[in-house]
Amino acid sequence: MASVPDWLVYIAVGVGIAISTAIGRLGMQWGRAKPHGQAGEQNFQLSGALVDSSAVRQMASAVEAQTMEMIEQRKMAENHAHSLNRRLEALGDQVDHLTGELRLLREEMIRGVRL
Repeated sequence: MASVPDWLVYIAVGVGIAISTAIGRLGMQWGRAKPHGQAGEQNFQLSGALVDSSAVRQMASAVEAQTMEMIEQRKMAENHAHSLNRRLEALGDQVDHLTGELRLLREEMIRGVRL
């Protein structure tokens, strides 16, 4: 595959820069020509809602109650995880013990066959 001559690459880059500069200048001129708020953007208003202070207190107490419940659930989950971890460690110890006993039985069986 033939390579593109260097002079053609330079021309293409120059044309690209010229086009992007022209588009940028036209955009700036178009933005200056329109007054603020009319350049195709829509204005929105957000009206504030009147909130009763007792509703805010109720919401705060509900959030606090939910937070306390979540903390209790997390503590219970941690306790269950620690308990499960202890049980798994005990099970691992028992498996190690049984593996050792099986090894001893195998060795006794091998000695019994050789006699």
